[in-house]
Amino acid sequence: MPKYRVILAVLFALSGCSGQPVTEVKPATMERLFHDDLFAVTNDFPVAEIFSVNAAMKDFLDKEITPQLRRKNEPRALYDAISKKGRFWLEYDAKRTRTASEAFESRQGNCMSLVIMTSALAKSLGLEVHYQKVWIEDLWSREQDTLILVGHVNIILGDRRWKDPYTRAIESSIVVDFLPLEEARGLRSMEIGEATIVAMFLNNRAAEELTVGRLDAAYGFARRSTQADPTFLGAINTLGVIYRRHGNLPEAEAVFRALLDSTPDNTLVLANLAVTLKDQGRIEESGRFAQRLKELEPVAPFHFLDLAHAAMARGEFATARDLFKRELDRNPGNHEVHFGLARAYLELGDLEAARNHLREAAKTSVSREDQERYSNKLERLRVMSVR
Repeated sequence: MPKYRVILAVLFALSGCSGQPVTEVKPATMERLFHDDLFAVTNDFPVAEIFSVNAAMKDFLDKEITPQLRRKNEPRALYDAISKKGRFWLEYDAKRTRTASEAFESRQGNCMSLVIMTSALAKSLGLEVHYQKVWIEDLWSREQDTLILVGHVNIILGDRRWKDPYTRAIESSIVVDFLPLEEARGLRSMEIGEATIVAMFLNNRAAEELTVGRLDAAYGFARRSTQADPTFLGAINTLGVIYRRHGNLPEAEAVFRALLDSTPDNTLVLANLAVTLKDQGRIEESGRFAQRLKELEPVAPFHFLDLAHAAMARGEFATARDLFKRELDRNPGNHEVHFGLARAYLELGDLEAARNHLREAAKTSVSREDQERYSNKLERLRVMSVR
């Protein structure tokens, strides 16, 4: 079984369990999955703060939106105020899922932060809003031994009765989305309720706490996420990952088995159950689930990337380059893959190709820290090329 095989489903960048049907674990079963006694649950996060509008946001509405209403309708005025030629002044940053006011003050956030901030401003204007889950090609990232499947949401301002949901020129409604219009057009989407948005927000926070080792806080956020919307199975999966990371293997197994009853061919859950059984020394049983996973997903996420890193370590740079390219075909938006290609091309003496992939690494990175790191490396390459 691959080393990286514990999987979370979150909304860092662009929700969980891509293509997953709307279903739920039975309430009686769900209640048995919680074990508050295992954690020092201190999570008193006030859910009402997610969409809270602070004084600075109210001032923004008064000064930036109200003057435009003489010549524009409310959706257009709001869209134009938070963007410039379709580029939002909210800088993309997937390291933390921010509330409306946090995103507004920091001018940073992921797609969930953009949706929440826009919703809070829109509702202050009395606008109708609609949330959408958008199906994108599977996008993966990883933190230590945890794989993260990233999903995507957006928001519609105004009446949603229109011919093309991504045609922002229509006066009655406007889509607010980090994805450019040309990329978003034609993608399948589904309207979701605000309860699901709240559950997704809390699940993101749970995953963020989990990846830095704050398991008590992670458990609290995951529990509240399942309460916000029992049909959002991503949070239940997160709960199981938290149990496993906390060393509570029987509890983790119970969560993944309950999920598998609801979604029998869910590759995320199969992977998590297989590795949890393996942790308990139940190799034969784990192998049966691993075999089913292999039938559904013959090549695991990051398979070629890991082979490429091994080739780099052996000094086989042309082989590594080709393997990085194969991973890029499967996961084109991953900055780690572009950075690997840049390293391979640098070792092969192709500075121009190395520079191009460093640019792509900076462009697709999910945090300001990564962007700065890649930009600094790109600058050093420029210096090398003029010597």
